Amino acid sequence: MAESITGILLAGGRSRRMGQDKALLRFGRLSCIEQVQSALSVACSDLLISANASRSYDFLGLPRVEDQYPGQGPLAGLHAGLKAARTPWSLVSACDMPLVTAGMASDLARMVRSLTPMEKVQAVVPMAEGRPQPLFAAYHDSAATVMEQRLQRGELRLMDALGDLTVKRVPLEELALCESLHRWREGLFNMNEPNDYECLKGLHRL
Repeated sequence: MAESITGILLAGGRSRRMGQDKALLRFGRLSCIEQVQSALSVACSDLLISANASRSYDFLGLPRVEDQYPGQGPLAGLHAGLKAARTPWSLVSACDMPLVTAGMASDLARMVRSLTPMEKVQAVVPMAEGRPQPLFAAYHDSAATVMEQRLQRGELRLMDALGDLTVKRVPLEELALCESLHRWREGLFNMNEPNDYECLKGLHRL
């Protein structure tokens, strides 16, 4: 039986630049967070939402986990999700990535399941044009300890935290199997400002 993987939807951002909750922006029939939920559900046995006190996501019917270090950004949300997960590995996606696909989630899960115990990997991170993509990646539960140490020191950049982990950095060309390379490149785009949202709607007629 294939190893079970938890899906963590990161939805704790304040969306300051967008001016409204990015996760709830509509793309056709679904909100952004529903798009991400749909994609992760194909590859993951359990799903949970990492978000703070807001009840805005209750309609999804998923368990919600609050940060143990509130107001400390994505690192705190990821830490909380990993601590709550019931499986050794979790697949994480930010909820402002509406073009994430089930094929991408399947490709990342396949890479996790191909790891051997000898590798002692703590994170599997896609590499797009030489840059790591830590907000759509897979993390072992042992990474939570490293993240907590950084949170306690006030060192909050998720990209920097990768330097403390044993990371398998995987070029998109090696990941793309269930999903095309073109869709992988598109799917890693995250929205930050209203123009991003309008551009995506126009390009994809969503």
